[in-house]
Amino acid sequence: MKDVFFPHGDIQYKSIDSDGNLWREMSFALFLLRQAVNPMLSFRDCIENWSDISKDLAEPPRKRKTQIKNMLLLS
Repeated sequence: MKDVFFPHGDIQYKSIDSDGNLWREMSFALFLLRQAVNPMLSFRDCIENWSDISKDLAEPPRKRKTQIKNMLLLS
């Protein structure tokens, strides 16, 4: 009867200790991942250094010819 509600192959998990909780551990892993990807920044620092932050995040300008120039070169 249990196989009907929980089919084989969905989540394979074996607890090392008897009080292990998959959802608690996954929640903590997600928390650690979020901290690594989105570091804590103070609002004041962001406002004061916004020009530097925006320059660091900006993509470099592209160094390619426009499509129309490429087409003119082919003809």
